Amino acid sequence: MNISTVGSSQIIGPDGHTISEIPPFEAGHMVADVPLGTTTTPATLLSRGIELLVAGLGLFGLLVAFGGRRNTPPDARRPLPPMR
Repeated sequence: MNISTVGSSQIIGPDGHTISEIPPFEAGHMVADVPLGTTTTPATLLSRGIELLVAGLGLFGLLVAFGGRRNTPPDARRPLPPMR
């Protein structure tokens, strides 16, 4: 179901053809049965790999941020010279 009062509204089938439409800027509503698509999209194929890549990069960034911190010994810290 789609309810719209502005612009062009359409219900598009899985094969790309228009099942139902409302003319632009005309109030109306549409109700249509749309068959489910059976194809696999590129986003479906790549989504798991992209998810793992982003999670891995985030984990790597955390490890670098917190694992790369060094505690300097107190004697290595020198006070700044006084300002003149």
